[in-house]
Amino acid sequence: MAPRQASHQVGIFVSRTFNGRRDGLDLERLLAWARDRPGVVSVAEVGDSSQLDLQSLVAEMKRNGLTRVVIAGEAPGTHKPIFTRAFVLAGGDPDEVRLASFGEVATTAPDPSVT
Repeated sequence: MAPRQASHQVGIFVSRTFNGRRDGLDLERLLAWARDRPGVVSVAEVGDSSQLDLQSLVAEMKRNGLTRVVIAGEAPGTHKPIFTRAFVLAGGDPDEVRLASFGEVATTAPDPSVT
């Protein structure tokens, strides 16, 4: 039997950048759903990469003790370089920076009662 992995302290950063379209995405409902996921200790909305401050991200990641970062959005890969750099500066493992693309999954938030 494999050893049980320690649970992560997850921070989810949701991009408000939708290239002018939202395709029915209920962002508030999605944020509420994300806050209630196991291991999630922080959920924040972010703008485009030009609006992000590296030191503020580092401080937030340290303050919340994050061990995994999820960047969610229409094109989350555009944010990955700054989040990876911030996570490393905060003492995190760059392999624990994950992407969740709205373009690759259904764009409506799941029912909050479903786990």
